Amino acid sequence: MSSTPTVHVVASARTSLLTGLEERLGKRARVQHHTTLPGAKAVHSTDILVIDLDEAPEFPDAANLLPLLTRLEVWLVAGERGVAGWEDAVRWPGVKVMHCDAMERAAGSSRRGLIGGTKTRLRLWGPETTE
Repeated sequence: MSSTPTVHVVASARTSLLTGLEERLGKRARVQHHTTLPGAKAVHSTDILVIDLDEAPEFPDAANLLPLLTRLEVWLVAGERGVAGWEDAVRWPGVKVMHCDAMERAAGSSRRGLIGGTKTRLRLWGPETTE
C-alpha cells in the first residue's frame, strides 16, 4: 500500500476544482475523480474527501456517506446551490464547508482556501515536495 494519501473529489464532471487540485497538489497526493461517493473500502483514514456540491447529487446517499464521515476529513465545496440537502453532513466534526461562487471558480481563486488547507494537512505526512 502506498503511503501517498489520496484526495477523492466527488463531482459529476471534471470541474475547475478537480483540475486545480490535480495541478497544485503536485506530488503530495494523488487526486482521484469520482462521479458518486466512493465506497468506504476504497478510502484510507489518511485520505481527504472533497465533494463539489454544485456537481454532486442533490441528496447524499446516507448509507455510503456515513462511513466516510466517520473516517475521513471531508470538505464540502458549496457554490450557487449551497448546502441544501447536505445539512446533516455539515454538522459532523470532521466536515469543513467552503463557499465558492461562480465568479470565484472562473477566476481560479475558488481553490485557494481548499488547496491551502489540503497542503497544510498533507505536510503532516512527510517532507515538503516542490511543485
